[in-house]
Amino acid sequence: MTPTQSLIAKLSDATEGSREMSDAVLLATGWTRRKFGALNCWAHPDGSECFNRDRPDPTRDLTAAVSLIPEGWGWRIQNYGGDKIGLAALMKPGTHIADYEQGATPELALTIAALRAREVNTDDL
Repeated sequence: MTPTQSLIAKLSDATEGSREMSDAVLLATGWTRRKFGALNCWAHPDGSECFNRDRPDPTRDLTAAVSLIPEGWGWRIQNYGGDKIGLAALMKPGTHIADYEQGATPELALTIAALRAREVNTDDL
């Protein structure tokens, strides 16, 4: 099992998102931690930086989860009533074939789907 697959399994078993899980997702998607003296900073894969308190929280924030979706992919999210069970669908560019992922919350479902989409070999797109 790859580290990303292990992370997906942990997210699938979670009943809610957490800062710890979100940080693991960020690290798995190319973010890095940096220290500047006593300050903690995070670097986005594009090189931009943010302070510890400003980093995205994709397992608890839908906007942050959406930012993980690879460019060009279509997506849809559903929430099933009061149980807050989420279902996310991602479509490869140029197709109408969806990959569905379920999570305890819509944020978790979309984060799981985005991680799986990132595992796809770009030569197959």
